Amino acid sequence: MRENLQELFQAMIAAVRIGDSLGLALETMNEHQIESVSQGGVTGFESIPPDLFKHHAFKSMHHLVLGDCSDDYDQTRGNALAYIYNRGVYNTPTMARELVKAFRRRCVGWGKTSVESTRELDLYLTTGTKGRDPKVRAAYRPPGGTGNAPMMKISPIAAVETVRTGGYDREWLSEIVMKHSLLTHGDVRAGHAAFAIACVISQALCNELFLDNIHLQRDFLKSLIHEVKSVESTWPAQVQNDLFSGRLDKLLENEYWRDPSMLARSCGTSSYSLESGVFCIGLFLRYAQDFRQGLLAAVNAGGDTDTNAAIVGSMIGANVGLEHIPHQWLYYRLDFYEPIVLGTLLWEVSEDMDRARIVG
Repeated sequence: MRENLQELFQAMIAAVRIGDSLGLALETMNEHQIESVSQGGVTGFESIPPDLFKHHAFKSMHHLVLGDCSDDYDQTRGNALAYIYNRGVYNTPTMARELVKAFRRRCVGWGKTSVESTRELDLYLTTGTKGRDPKVRAAYRPPGGTGNAPMMKISPIAAVETVRTGGYDREWLSEIVMKHSLLTHGDVRAGHAAFAIACVISQALCNELFLDNIHLQRDFLKSLIHEVKSVESTWPAQVQNDLFSGRLDKLLENEYWRDPSMLARSCGTSSYSLESGVFCIGLFLRYAQDFRQGLLAAVNAGGDTDTNAAIVGSMIGANVGLEHIPHQWLYYRLDFYEPIVLGTLLWEVSEDMDRARIVG
């Protein structure tokens, strides 16, 4: 495990807030629309027109201002708080309660599957008889259930469970990730995508990843594909002819990450995890050491801009730490300090669990 874990935890959570806020006003736009409204491409908060939310595709966001956030950070925050309240132990009912709290607090940007599942959980937690018990996995309702939510909020789980086990442990991590994904998303493939992101974060927390040439990038991706395929065999998908690992195989075969525009066009950037998950991993391969360029590439590609930037940010943030995040982004508003505090508290409960493991 790396020595600066506290800083990495802070950067990882802060990155989700920054990515969510940076991309939110541009969500659903394509790369050409973004280039037009930002006069050449987004370079930071200052390049985004302040009144852009008034023309947002979703009316529920018309009241927002630059720097506001949505479900990406809110659900990540909920996962972090659930761990903090349980002193570093994953607890499904607590995760469900924090999800419901986040939904009641601010339902901005939530996808259909997340909304339906959270309402089921809310009803059960309120009545004890109606709705769905958090211990019962979400129903498989095709074509839904493969959204980006499990990926976007996975960073606290990846971080805490990595420290808890003293390093990357595929069997343990996949068990927690899949359980959590199925709390809201019935399509198992959404969990496979979330595991891939968690796997990257976990390995970055163990050893800083330097992927500065094509050979290192390919080797890392091959290793990741192997891990994902192992999880897919343990947790088989309902749909076998379009697996997350298959899309990663195509990414490896064609090396799309060499050209961010080609990566976006070939993999997709929508709210579908089999698209955006591969896209985000491709961006990480290219920008593992460059937080600024990684987030800007995620935003300027269009599509699910806030979520993709949050996912890419969580991986790069866990790899490089706070010092590599632009200061003007890290403290864009006073409330941007909250994720740094959350990261600190999350690290503290993780360290408590690690000490207990060593003593035990």
